[in-house]
Amino acid sequence: MKDPDRWWHRFHYEDWVAREGLELIRGHRVDNVYTVPLRHWPRTDGHAVQIELDGASESD
Repeated sequence: MKDPDRWWHRFHYEDWVAREGLELIRGHRVDNVYTVPLRHWPRTDGHAVQIELDGASESD
């Protein structure tokens, strides 16, 4: 059974990713994680991208 409050987490997560200046990649798969373009992440002084695979954060 899906959590009815899940929408709140999803929007909160999207806002956090945007505030961090990162890109959020969604989908069923990523062909090659080594070729995904990274953005500078000032808070960590590193480079990153956020990946959310479809179905990875849902539980029944």
